[in-house]
This record gives sequence, C-alpha cells and structure tokens, in this order.
Amino acid sequence: MSSTLYGVFIRPIETGVPAGTALRIVLPPDVPCIPLHALQKGGTNAPFTIDTYPVRYLPSAEREMQPGSSAAHALSSTVGFGNQGITGWDVEYELSDVKAFSREARTYYHREATLEVLRREQGSLLHLA
Repeated sequence: MSSTLYGVFIRPIETGVPAGTALRIVLPPDVPCIPLHALQKGGTNAPFTIDTYPVRYLPSAEREMQPGSSAAHALSSTVGFGNQGITGWDVEYELSDVKAFSREARTYYHREATLEVLRREQGSLLHLA
C-alpha cells in the first residue's frame, strides 16, 4: 500500500523537484491524514519520502503565503489547477483566492485544466482544487 500511495502522491513530483528540496504539505480538511513522509518508493528496504525530501505539514497555506513570510518570499511562481466542483463556481472561487495571495499565479480550470497543461507548467507551488 505504501508504494501505491507513493506512486500517487510523490512519484509525480520526482522529476521536477530535486532531492533535498523541502516539501510543505497542506492536506485538504476532508482528507484523512496521510503520512506522506513515511511512504516508501518500493519494497520494505526502499527509502522513505522523508529520506529524500524534508517534509513539513502545515495547517493551511494562508499563513505561509502571507506577505513577508519566508515561504511567500521563496515562491517564485504559483500554479492553480482544478476541475469544476459540486456547485460549478467553487473551483473558480478557490483559485481566485490563490490569485489574491500571489498576483502572478497562473490558474487553470474547467476546459483549461488538462493533463497536458499540467505537464507543461513549472512552479514553486501547485494548488490542486
């Protein structure tokens, strides 16, 4: 199970995020706590995520992205990405909040939110809605 979850959450970032890069993780409130730091790439002798990336869990991205914070200063670019939610406007609303914290953020939703666009984008923070 650990290697499956590793494949879902960590493997997609391996090619673009060098080993040793600190990961700041904000889990959605409706997702149970997943110990991403303890996931293993392969079998029982494989390294854990935390062996490759320092992991820090955050209660929300808002505090970290406040002007003047070290995280806000370190973010060179932000990408917001999402598909239509239950109400039809919730993802646009959430991604507009991302823009409020980072005016240079590039946001994609509805028909623009394709796997091809996601593969092409590079950023310091990826917000999935």
